[in-house]
Amino acid sequence: MDNPMQILGLLLLSIILLVLFIHLFKKELKRGIKLPIYEKPRYACPFYGFHSAHGAFTDQDGNQCPLIVDSLGPCKMEMAGLIPNWEKCTAFNIPDNQPKIREIILNNRIFPREFHPEDQTTWSGIGFPYWWDHVMINPSIARPENQKLKESE
Repeated sequence: MDNPMQILGLLLLSIILLVLFIHLFKKELKRGIKLPIYEKPRYACPFYGFHSAHGAFTDQDGNQCPLIVDSLGPCKMEMAGLIPNWEKCTAFNIPDNQPKIREIILNNRIFPREFHPEDQTTWSGIGFPYWWDHVMINPSIARPENQKLKESE
């Protein structure tokens, strides 16, 4: 990569990505969100176990999939006997859905129980980008499938 234009292009792309990252997370950073109040095992799917209504995703402590909009439906992967995993979801993680998924992530709040401040009866939830990273990227999050293996040993 000796071409100065390529180097300039990569530098510009890096700056744009940094600005986008800051924009997406600035509200969460202002709120001082740190870690969940308690550890709750989560499958590698940011939608699993939530209900969607009016731009808010509410924790249901079940197997509901909020992307099933015509009914209160359980996770299609789990119903097929598979471990829920967004990366492997053939029902909703498909190219045609990517614009809608991007819109959900950028324009909605999510209310996972483990982040609800203990001293508050109401709260404004957390931004979906922060939740996505917590569930999909966080290497220390407990996974239900791993706990089931430990219990059977």
